[in-house]
Amino acid sequence: MKKILLVICLWCCAVTAAWSQIDAQSTYKLLWEVKGPHSTQPSYLFGTMHVTDERVFALPDSVFLGIQNTDGFALEVDFDSASYLFLEYLYAAHGAAIFDEGSWQKTLASPKSWDGEAKPDFDPAEMFKLFDRDASHGEEATFLDAFLYRLAKEQGKSICGLEDIVDQLKLIAEPEKMSLPSKGNSGSQKRLRLSEMIEVYEKGDLDALDAMVNDGSTSDFFKDEVIIKRNYGMATRADSLMHLRPTFVGVGAAHLPGDQGVIALLRQRGYRLRPVVATYTGLADTVRAKSYQPQWSTFQRPSEGYRLKVAARPFPIDMLEGKVKMYLGMDFAGGIVFCYYAMSLPGEIPRSKMDDVGKSMVNAFGKGSIEDDGDHDITYQGLPGKEYRVKKGEEHLRIRILFGNGKMYMLLLGN
Repeated sequence: MKKILLVICLWCCAVTAAWSQIDAQSTYKLLWEVKGPHSTQPSYLFGTMHVTDERVFALPDSVFLGIQNTDGFALEVDFDSASYLFLEYLYAAHGAAIFDEGSWQKTLASPKSWDGEAKPDFDPAEMFKLFDRDASHGEEATFLDAFLYRLAKEQGKSICGLEDIVDQLKLIAEPEKMSLPSKGNSGSQKRLRLSEMIEVYEKGDLDALDAMVNDGSTSDFFKDEVIIKRNYGMATRADSLMHLRPTFVGVGAAHLPGDQGVIALLRQRGYRLRPVVATYTGLADTVRAKSYQPQWSTFQRPSEGYRLKVAARPFPIDMLEGKVKMYLGMDFAGGIVFCYYAMSLPGEIPRSKMDDVGKSMVNAFGKGSIEDDGDHDITYQGLPGKEYRVKKGEEHLRIRILFGNGKMYMLLLGN
């Protein structure tokens, strides 16, 4: 009798799991096959979510196969150029003050930010408060769009952007109009709303996601300028790219639904779109487990006596009244920030003083603590120096400093 009950129980569990998967497949409408009169091979349209929460990375197999089976790849922005343009925009607005952590913390601590109230001076760093992290769930090294970009780059796809990142930054520069969907203004309330949106996103329920974005708490400016107006531009650009080659197009999921959503706008242009059934075999876990392999390019500064390989185009910044040229880069695909420079010294630094100089450099990057076993003497190509691994809240920094040839060389990597 007990064995029979056990078999029945197991059978019920299996049926429940099967129905759950069928339900997930039937509601999943984030990936769409796109066919046009001018092409024989399909393109794909996918709704992304610009967050690092690990839950949004549990994608169906068809997303990875869609990237694999198309020749082109496009997101809202092309990360190859976006990182440089983003830093150029910040530097033009703030100069070297973008490294003044105290100033940034004061700006970010202001209660007048994304709650619909006006701020006297907008700081582009505010964009990172759009989606607050939910500490109860794990985080990936980078956000979903950048992860997909990494896959496309590794597969040698032709990569384009649908928009200019500077245009996006100009929109964000009007926070008093940017009232986002929220149950309240506190951080915990916004995290709750984000968590709910992620749960809906996991199911691929586009209608429910659309209802959350347009629940009455979203400002007209956000709906008209940030969503609808951009939908038209992205649909036009996607149309052009799909004319050239089969392309996998990824845009924020909120841009897909509605009479003026990207799906409807492509249909108006003569495309036939249908949702792709979601199937899950564990392919997402396999792809995510692969280690990131950056595509390196060589950067040279003969006048400073060094060269190195970088994963993204660095932006030059004048420091110390132009006496030092520092280079700052952002590798979105790997979730990595890096900077480096060479500084002339008045004389040779004895090894006994290198640690003092090194720790002063660590302190220059803001409050943080050197990790256990994170302080090492190093030698590279005959030059002595120091290496530090530093933890600043959720950030991890690795700093290398070398001394020689009358200079101090500094390299920093961070997440």
